[in-house]
Amino acid sequence: YTLDVPAGRLNFEARLVVNGPDEVLAIVRNVSERKQAEERIRFQADLLDVVEHAIIAISTDGTVTYWNRFAERLFGWSVDEAIGRHAADLILPSLNRDEAMATIRSTLAGQSWSGEGTLYHRDGHEFPVMLSITPIRDSEGAINGIVGIIADISERKEAEEALRRANRAYYTLSECNQTMVRATTELDLLTRVCQTIVDVGGYRIAWVGYI
Repeated sequence: YTLDVPAGRLNFEARLVVNGPDEVLAIVRNVSERKQAEERIRFQADLLDVVEHAIIAISTDGTVTYWNRFAERLFGWSVDEAIGRHAADLILPSLNRDEAMATIRSTLAGQSWSGEGTLYHRDGHEFPVMLSITPIRDSEGAINGIVGIIADISERKEAEEALRRANRAYYTLSECNQTMVRATTELDLLTRVCQTIVDVGGYRIAWVGYI
C-alpha cells in the first residue's frame, strides 16, 4: 500500500502472521526504494522501445538477453523468438560471421567498437547497418555481456550510390565532349567516344550510333 507524506509517496508491504488464538502480528516493510528502482527500470525499458534504432544485448556466450521493439521490425524476429537464441543465428550472415565473432570477442575483452557492417533479416535479405557495440559491466566492473545499437543505413547507401552514378555519368559526358573536339575523323570520333565511356565511365561496353 502507499502513504502520501510531505516528502513524497512511500510504499509499504504488510504481512499478517497469526501468533496465537487471540494475537495477530503485523509485519510492515518500507519498499519505497525498491519500487522507485523498478519504476526507473520500466521507464528506461520504455525509452529503449521507442527509439528508432535496434538495441540488442547479449550475454558472454552470445545468447540474446534483450531485444527491443525496433529490433523486431529491423530483423523480423519477435522478442519471444529472439530471447535465449544465439545472436549469430539471428542477424549475422554466414560469410561475415568469423569477422563479426572476432569483434565480439574483442568487445568482451573490454574494447568498444563502432562502424559499418552487413546484417540480415529473417527472410534472408542482407542490408547495411551502422553498428556500435559496448561491453556491459556489473556492479563490480566485470564484463557480463554486450549491448549493440544498430541503425539501418540502406537509404543512405542508396542515395550515395545514386549520387556516385550521377557524378560518373556527368564526368563521362564532359570527357566525351572534349573527345568530340579532339577527334579528326568520324571513325576517330566514334572510337574515342566509346573508349572514353569504357575507360572513364567505368562501363563494361559502349556503342555509339547515329539516329
